[in-house]
Order: sequence, then structure tokens, then C-alpha cells
Amino acid sequence: MTAGNTVLRFPGYFMETFESLVRAGGGDSTEVRRGSGLPELGSTETLTKAQFAEMLRLGVRFMNNREPHSLQLLRHIPLTAHGMISVAAMTAETLGAAMDVALRYFPLILPTHELHKVTVGNYIQVHIQRLHSLGQPYDELLTEIVPSDLFQMIKFAGKNGVEARDLNFGKAIYFSHSSDFGSDVYEHHFNAKVTFDCPESYFVVPRNILTIPLFTRNRNTHEMAVSALDGRLAEACQKQPVSRQVRRFINVSMLHRQVPDAAMVAEALAMSPRTLTRRLSDEGSSFGTLLESVRVEKAEGLLLGSKRPLAHIAEQLGYSDLSSFSRAFKRVKGVSPSKFRSEWMAFEAPTL
Repeated sequence: MTAGNTVLRFPGYFMETFESLVRAGGGDSTEVRRGSGLPELGSTETLTKAQFAEMLRLGVRFMNNREPHSLQLLRHIPLTAHGMISVAAMTAETLGAAMDVALRYFPLILPTHELHKVTVGNYIQVHIQRLHSLGQPYDELLTEIVPSDLFQMIKFAGKNGVEARDLNFGKAIYFSHSSDFGSDVYEHHFNAKVTFDCPESYFVVPRNILTIPLFTRNRNTHEMAVSALDGRLAEACQKQPVSRQVRRFINVSMLHRQVPDAAMVAEALAMSPRTLTRRLSDEGSSFGTLLESVRVEKAEGLLLGSKRPLAHIAEQLGYSDLSSFSRAFKRVKGVSPSKFRSEWMAFEAPTL
């Protein structure tokens, strides 16, 4: 998870966001620039991970503790803050197309996290995976702001005369971390059911609302924005560590219940299996290690979030049998899957 931290770049507009937040808290916005090692005047195109982390730390000092810090931060991030990405999303034909824009170009917004979409029956799940840590409580704060853009876009679909109850029904957000605030505080902001302490972080929207057209749609503007963004995305992806690209491919495949092998991943990344092995080795990793890591992460979610038999979980994750699954899980977590599940169930059981 540490590979590639030095090349992480955050959009420079976050600088304006934190300046606005600090001023609203009665502080001097130049403190943020000075503390982050930035010029006191002028704009900057990108921020390093260290600069972004310091801005976040300084910004939290000017937030109050009466409401979640994430919601306070969101008040200072307008829908148009993401520049060309906002333009591409707002001018998309439908709400679903706008969501696809947000998912495709999300690495240009928040490179510490990654999003994966999967269809489950009549719903779309968007899983939020944290790739790089900034420490507590900043990791949790950033995870909580991720669903905001899409849920904001739903309001544009509502301008077409769609009933609010139809847009809000079935929406839900699940966070793997805890919160000191009640879910109702978040639900009022997102107009969706919010639950904490879940096996995974993800949000859910019903598929039927994704076909609703946006009243801001404009094909020509949308195509120009997408063309410009594709070039930026290709450049950003070239700078990512190979291990991150492999993890992303494995994650997406596993969400669709497919277990890829090294040859499949190498082909997807336009390199030979030998080159893939060498590139991963240079980064101190291997395909087997990455695959096992992702599988165990998925296993944790299934063990804690369902009562499915261990044999079924092993089969879903692509293990040849239950014994292979148990050995792999114990190798990573130090305990067997059954003990891991029973310990968590005991931990969660109410005290009488």
C-alpha cells in the first residue's frame, strides 16, 4: 500500500476548499498555505501527498465537533469544484452516464481511494477502497465525502419532474468505520440510509434511476470534456505503480466473481507475463501476494457480512476446496476463517 506514495498528486483546487473552510472557522487562510509549504499567493496545479495531508490536518483544527468533519468539509466543495470532471458529469445524457464519468475519472480527484462498480440484481453497488493511508481521522473523513458527488447529481435528475420519493427510495451508504455521530445526521445530508461498522465501505443506488436524463445534458460539451479528461487520465495511469494496476484488475474481477491469473492481468496491462513478474518484483511484490491479499480482504467482508457457509465462500473466491481457503486465510490473518468469524460474532454480541 505504500508503493507509489511519492507520485500521488491531488488537484490544486483543494487549496481553495481548505482556505474557505479555515476562513469560515475564523482562521487565517495564509496559515494553510504556509504550513503546507505553498506560496502565499497564486494557484497551484497539483498538491503532493505531504502537502495535502498537512492541509487536511490544519483544516481540521478549524472545524467544530458538533457535526461530522466530513459534512463540514463538503459545504466548501461546490459541485463544480472538480473542473472538467464536473462539466463532463453534468453534461452527460443520464444519471447513469454521469456516474460512469465520476467512476472513470475518480483517480484524478482523490488518488488515495479507488471505486469499483458492480451490479447486484436491481441495484448498483459502488465499492470504496482505500489505497493509501493518511492516518486517523483523515482516512475516515475522506471516505465519507466520496459518495457526495453522485448523490448531488441525483438532484439534477430531479429537475425533470421525477418525484423525490422515487429518487430517494433504495439509496444507501455503508461505511466500514465507526462514527461518533448518529446515522440520522448523515442521512439528512445524503437523503439516503447510512450505516456504520460494516464489513466494507460502499454505496447503493437502484438501477432504475440511472436511466433518468439530466436537465443539464449537452452532447457537444460532454464530448469535449471527456476528450480532454482521457488524456489526463492516461498520463496519470502511466505514473501508477504496476502493483496498484494489478490490484485494481483483481478487485474488479473478484467483484464479478472471476479470479484472474497472471497471464490475464499481463494481457490487460499490455505486457508479457515475464515483464509483469519483473515489474512487480522491482516494487517488492508478486502476483501471488497481491491475489492472496485481495482474496483475504474479500473473505473478511463475506465472513462478517453474511452467514454463508465457509465452503461457499471458498468457492466464490476461487479456491479449489475449503482446506486451501483456510490455509491461505490463516497465513495472512493468523487465524482460521471459522475462528475469525466466531471471534467477531462474540465481540459484536450484546452484553446481558
